[in-house]
Amino acid sequence: MGSIPLELGYSSSLQDIDFSYNLLNGSVPVSVWNLCDNNKLVSFRVHGNLLSGSIPKPGLPNASCANLTVLDFGRNLFTGVVSDFITGFTGLKEFDVTENKLFGLVPEGLSRLGLEKLNLSYNNFSGVLPDFGGSRFGVVVRTVVCAFKHLMKMMMMMVICSVFC
Repeated sequence: MGSIPLELGYSSSLQDIDFSYNLLNGSVPVSVWNLCDNNKLVSFRVHGNLLSGSIPKPGLPNASCANLTVLDFGRNLFTGVVSDFITGFTGLKEFDVTENKLFGLVPEGLSRLGLEKLNLSYNNFSGVLPDFGGSRFGVVVRTVVCAFKHLMKMMMMMVICSVFC
């Protein structure tokens, strides 16, 4: 057991971070978004740990993390809402927050990203799922997995495809 050090965000060369299944606890330091400077960060995975608190927002407004393609916070203990800042990560292809304690609305802006995989299952989201369908947004979403505990008692799985590659 251990935590993610604050100093991680001050590395000058990290591009691909995978801390999955390491029994990490505590929160994700905001400094991790410093790795977006100069668009170096490509993937950030902390799947299957004991991390808690909210998903941290970047310290600087309009942080884009333009080259970030994978963001995986799944199977942790995160609470709160999925903030709109995620929708500014325009290069994002995979976003996973499965099995946390997140709630509220799914950000509408997620439907405008070029996501290929979106996993929102086993949280406490409510409201209407944004329209990820087809060409209206120019988005191809290969897999969307959702479980809205307030809307349904069983897991709802949607596969929205306009093109299989």
